[in-house]
Amino acid sequence: MNAFPRPPRRWFQFRLKTLLALVASFCVALGVWQAYWTHFASYVKAGPVRGGEPIHVRGQFVQFNGHESTLFVIQARQPHPQYKSGVIYQSVGGRVERSGKWTYRVEIDMAPIDRPGTFELELLPIQRPMIAGKLVVGRKEPTKP
Repeated sequence: MNAFPRPPRRWFQFRLKTLLALVASFCVALGVWQAYWTHFASYVKAGPVRGGEPIHVRGQFVQFNGHESTLFVIQARQPHPQYKSGVIYQSVGGRVERSGKWTYRVEIDMAPIDRPGTFELELLPIQRPMIAGKLVVGRKEPTKP
């Protein structure tokens, strides 16, 4: 027989290496979750409109630790061969209130754009990266006398 009996195993006994692996995997999971919400849950869109019609723009962005309200700018930009950033045809801004824990939802009407074509929409929250989308403006229908 053994002179020194083995003590009973404790349930919450583990190595420091195991604790380090658990903390690292938790941090990676938290980072992936934050990247998902800040990137994939943010959008800006507007339906196709005819030239001369007002444009109804909807968007959403996520801002962790944001204030109750924040400022934003929405730009309608058309690519141009001479200018690297394109030409801005319409720009509107305002203040938006928080609609969820970290979510801000934007709904605003922009003035009509008479020029047909495809425009890039950019939702620019203050102190956040840009959120991009597309807008298609069709030809203006001729007015009947």
